Amino acid sequence: RLAAAFRAAREINNIKESELKAEHDTLAKRFASRESREEDVKQITDQRKRLQAVRVV
Repeated sequence: RLAAAFRAAREINNIKESELKAEHDTLAKRFASRESREEDVKQITDQRKRLQAVRVV
């Protein structure tokens, strides 16, 4: 009986893990395909300018 309980618990964990992985994959795809926000673009531009300034020195 104990072995059956452990098998059931492992199966539940496997199902939950599969669901979490699927949700993560969905969110990762949504994040990768989202449009850049204006403040993100500005921050990237500012960082590039700072890097160029450091490279010149």
